[in-house]
Amino acid sequence: MRQEILKLRRALPLEEIRRRSKEICARAIAQLDPWHREAGVAASYRPIHGEVDPGDFEQELRARGWSLAYPVMDSKSDSLSMAVPRTDADWVQHRWGVWEPAGVPPSDRLSLENISLVLIPGVAFDKTMRRMGYGKGHYDRLFGSIAH
Repeated sequence: MRQEILKLRRALPLEEIRRRSKEICARAIAQLDPWHREAGVAASYRPIHGEVDPGDFEQELRARGWSLAYPVMDSKSDSLSMAVPRTDADWVQHRWGVWEPAGVPPSDRLSLENISLVLIPGVAFDKTMRRMGYGKGHYDRLFGSIAH
């Protein structure tokens, strides 16, 4: 099923992905109040494979004083953590194609207690917001202990 969904999503025209991303971001922005009145740190991602582009939502968060953290892979432990990049200019793709801030030392990685809001990419979501990822379990292991 995962591969079928990815095939369908990759066939979407770029303009359709952009339109849908804007709609999803607008709905997410509408949900910020009253739940997240105070600025904090939001975990986000750079889209790949036709994922929703959270750029409009990130722009709104930044305008409200939020910091944005992005995934960073530890290749030795094959685990995912989150970090606020020191600069927005330096990004690299790790072996699965996921974009991450370059050169983030382990000391700059955040504990989950420092993250107030989480945006998670996925292959598909159902109406109850259960997520189908890419099958490696990185986000599930990282955020599995957080109540939603």
